[in-house]
Amino acid sequence: DSVVDQVSLLTALTVFLLSAGPDVCTVEPLHALCLQRFNAGMDAKDPLVVSRCYQLLTSLFQAPPAVAIPYIQVLGPPLVRYLQKVERSRPQSPEELSGVLEGVRAMEALVQAADESQRPQLVAILLPLLISFLLDENALGSAPAASRSLHEAALKDLMRLGPQHSAVFR
Repeated sequence: DSVVDQVSLLTALTVFLLSAGPDVCTVEPLHALCLQRFNAGMDAKDPLVVSRCYQLLTSLFQAPPAVAIPYIQVLGPPLVRYLQKVERSRPQSPEELSGVLEGVRAMEALVQAADESQRPQLVAILLPLLISFLLDENALGSAPAASRSLHEAALKDLMRLGPQHSAVFR
């Protein structure tokens, strides 16, 4: 029940934030409480909550800049830390994999929402994260299904994003 409650609350907050407008979204203490709820969702023990939280953050990051930027500035760093941990602690289940893949989507939305001048620095964070999800050919055969799926998704993302940001690869 608490999983449903947490996901429902995050969903309701996202709908509210996307429809309320920046003059409401950035008012304290509402802003701080929303950030607190999203941080709790990212840190949740249940991978379904984590996955849904990142889906909702993707929507929030795609909102008009006046709404998105205050959330990106605070929630971007914990998102990067979450994705950095994946290299050391790879997903073991389809639910954990879903959380990581949704985290990557949120990171992509963050990159797209960024000012043009800041995109290269953000891509320079995203691409090494994706590379860290790759397995070497010796480990690929014996890796759990979730790790193999993460490897395949990261490879696909790199092949898609690499040509768009070739300067970062140089």
